[in-house]
Amino acid sequence: MGKKKQNTTTAAPVIAATTPAPVVAAPAPAPEPTKPPVKRVPALEVPRITRMEEEERKIISEALYQSELDKLHQRDDQLTFVSQTNAEKLKGFKSFAGMMADPVNRRVMRVFVFVTILMFSVPIVSLFIGMRVLAPVLGMEKDRDTVGGLFAVATTVVIMVGYVVFALGEDEVFDERVQEANIAANKEATAAKKKAVVSPIVTSAVPSSKSKSKKQ
Repeated sequence: MGKKKQNTTTAAPVIAATTPAPVVAAPAPAPEPTKPPVKRVPALEVPRITRMEEEERKIISEALYQSELDKLHQRDDQLTFVSQTNAEKLKGFKSFAGMMADPVNRRVMRVFVFVTILMFSVPIVSLFIGMRVLAPVLGMEKDRDTVGGLFAVATTVVIMVGYVVFALGEDEVFDERVQEANIAANKEATAAKKKAVVSPIVTSAVPSSKSKSKKQ
């Protein structure tokens, strides 16, 4: 018991210190560019249009605007129609005036007007003559209307036959005058051609005479 305790602690083994390899630091990554925050716009809520609402809008737009457009188009169409009809009438009037410049056409027009006046006036006069004069002479006072009507019809037929005969005679006269006008036009054309042929000969002869006078 009185013996001293022996020191039983053993010394730790000594390990040779090894120098660690130098650690190379990795390059720091480049900082990423900061993007501005995107603002989110709230989606607009489109109201749903029903079929009835579309039809109502169409009707309202047609009532407000389409009627005025139709009126404008109608006015333009009317103006163009009137201008075209007036232009056609003016062309017809000009052609009629050109036809009336011919004395033959004037005479035909005068005869036509005279015959129309006779057609409206002579049958009425002949009707009264037949009723008041011919019926008593023929002893047909009871049938005065019949006598007057027949006499009026007879005078009308006579006037129409006379006008037809005159028109046929005018056609022959007109054809003769047209032939005469064509002959005169042909003569004028031949005379103009002769003048055109003679004129260069005369012009070529004039300088030769001048040269002779200079030589003398």
